[in-house]
Amino acid sequence: MTWLRWETFGADYLLLVFMVSLGVVQLAAAWRRLGGLSLFFRRRYPGYIFAVVIIGAGYWLFFSEPRDIPDYAGGLGGSQQFIYTLAGIAIASLFTFAVSSALNARWGRSDTGEEEGLDALKRMTYLQAVKRGFRGKSR
Repeated sequence: MTWLRWETFGADYLLLVFMVSLGVVQLAAAWRRLGGLSLFFRRRYPGYIFAVVIIGAGYWLFFSEPRDIPDYAGGLGGSQQFIYTLAGIAIASLFTFAVSSALNARWGRSDTGEEEGLDALKRMTYLQAVKRGFRGKSR
C-alpha cells in the first residue's frame, strides 16, 4: 500500500488536521456554550484559545519548511490527503467526545431537560446524551 505511506509530511498533515478539527469543535462549543463538549468544564473563554491553536498550526505547517513538493517527488497525493483528513477529523472527534465526557462526567445529568440534538449538550455530556437517546428508543 504505497498510497498510505507514513512520512514526515503525512504525519505533520495529520497533526494539523487533528489540531484544526479539535480547535474548531472547541471554538464552536465555547461560542454556543455547549458545556458537554467543552474541555474546560463549562468555562467559555478558554475555548477561544483554540483560535490561536488553529492559526498556529497552519503557520507551523506551511511556514516551518518548504511544503510545495509534488506527489511524485515525495509530497502528499490527493488520496493521501483525503485519508489523512478523514483520520484527523475522526481522531479529533473521538478525542473530544471521550475527554469531554470524562472531564464533565459529574456535571451533567442525562435525565434533565427536554433538549434535543446539539442543544442537549448544553446540559449534559456527549456520552450522557447518547445513553439518553438509546434509553428513549427502547420505550
